[in-house]
Amino acid sequence: MRMRMLVGFVLFATILGVVSGVEEKSIIGSINATIKYQHSDSSITTSKQSICFIYDPNWKELTSSSTTTKLEVVFAEPMVGCTVNENANISNGDSFKGKAVVFQRGDCFFSTKILAAASLGAKAVIIASAEDPVEPIAANISDYSLVNITVVMVNEKEIASWKDASSVEVSFTLIDESNTFNPLVLIFLGFAMFCLVCASIWTTSTLKKEQNLKRKEIDQDSHSITVKQTIFLLGFACGFILIVYFFYKYVVYFMIGIFFVGGFASMVRIMHLSKSLFPSWCASHVYCDTKVTGKISIFDISIACIALAVSVAWIIIRNEKNAWVLQDIMALAFIISTLQILRTSSFKVNFILLSLFAVYDVFFVFITPLLTHNHDSVMVTAATGGGSSSETIPLTLRLPNFSHSCFGNDSMLGFGDIVLPGICVMFAAIYDLNRSHHTLNFHNFFTRNLYWTVAMCAYAFGLSLTFVALVTMETAQPALLYLSPSLLIALSVTALVRGEFLDFWHGKRSVSSNKTAAYTTLQNVLSDIEGDTDLSEFELEADTFNDDEVVIGIHLDKN
Repeated sequence: MRMRMLVGFVLFATILGVVSGVEEKSIIGSINATIKYQHSDSSITTSKQSICFIYDPNWKELTSSSTTTKLEVVFAEPMVGCTVNENANISNGDSFKGKAVVFQRGDCFFSTKILAAASLGAKAVIIASAEDPVEPIAANISDYSLVNITVVMVNEKEIASWKDASSVEVSFTLIDESNTFNPLVLIFLGFAMFCLVCASIWTTSTLKKEQNLKRKEIDQDSHSITVKQTIFLLGFACGFILIVYFFYKYVVYFMIGIFFVGGFASMVRIMHLSKSLFPSWCASHVYCDTKVTGKISIFDISIACIALAVSVAWIIIRNEKNAWVLQDIMALAFIISTLQILRTSSFKVNFILLSLFAVYDVFFVFITPLLTHNHDSVMVTAATGGGSSSETIPLTLRLPNFSHSCFGNDSMLGFGDIVLPGICVMFAAIYDLNRSHHTLNFHNFFTRNLYWTVAMCAYAFGLSLTFVALVTMETAQPALLYLSPSLLIALSVTALVRGEFLDFWHGKRSVSSNKTAAYTTLQNVLSDIEGDTDLSEFELEADTFNDDEVVIGIHLDKN
């Protein structure tokens, strides 16, 4: 158990250091191309083509009500246009003046290509990407002020025919999608709620077995995150995000490895639960005995092979369009397993954890542009890579964006948006478990799981509020800015209304609260037996046993 807690803590710290909930909406548009082909008999044919693009308005803003003037297209030679040392490498720069220059994505920051093209007189830059196009952001925010040219990114396959044309002219039009509701929001909300429900059931069912054996409330202190560890997590996250910011092109492969190992181990753990769900089917008495693993059942080998096959398949096709299916399977297992391992001992720890990381989120998204010499957001650059690598950090749930008529980037929800608030939800579930242990007549589900129900509703409200802010503000949003207050306020108000805030704050029910619950339970039992029975007819004596259980003696009145 302690080893699982340690592993979960390390994974949790890594998740917080990289994916903290930046949500950003891509801006798309259309390239209207006129393509001319000259044939061997000197005849010329003309065709029209419309191609979707993603663009960064910070280079030069387009408007949805107008179309730019037509520009002649020229391909950079070599097409990549730079070296891995961030130096421009262009042999035909003399032909750039007044034209739209096509570069191939890769080898260096977008800024290196864009600034070089602008210095040679280009009016626009088209970056062709072999992978799904992303927003061509600057490496440093200060780069935006150096040029004023249109910069877009397109799918490389869409413009493959341009190379055979005698001439290509293009104009750019923005597609207005402001304030558009994305139905994928509901799917992401469902994914998040699914993870929280599964982790809660897994956690409470495991603890119920322990509770039934010990006949006492669960001691949450033995394997829980402490206040000191919370402060360590914050320091680790701050340091790690700076490492990602400066060394993204190298750290991204470390994070791919973390996801591969964590996803594999999590799928094995979850599939291993089928032993208890289907004991007769899974009870394999066939074993293999090796010097490396010792005695291991065929069932355990089978589930390990399935998990390994999924993980290896994902790492091979991770940059393909349909890789999101395998990534989401691994991600859901990863999140559920991490939430089941990690616990907090009190609402105080959750309050400190969520408050600190809400400030952390806001600082690295909104404040760092005011402090860095190049005025860029550390969080946004770390999350997107700034165009320095074709790889992306896989600690996200991904869904293809079917809502756009164009290609549409995958929509993503970071692990940190689920795991960090999920720790608080798990605490509420365990606290409810201890409450129901002391009160014998909790027939109603919502009464028995009051704090957990409130936490789930607060989480759903906070995440929905995040998506609303994303659509209305049309800029990157730190999800914890909305999730943390939603959870903390809702749970605090619930505990205050019930008059047990101090118990909830410290994570344990007091003896007096246990006695009150016991008296209430007794009244319910007597009411079931005698109808409306007044406890004044009886003389009751209450005492405690090992400060955990309440024993009530009933003495009937002789009359």
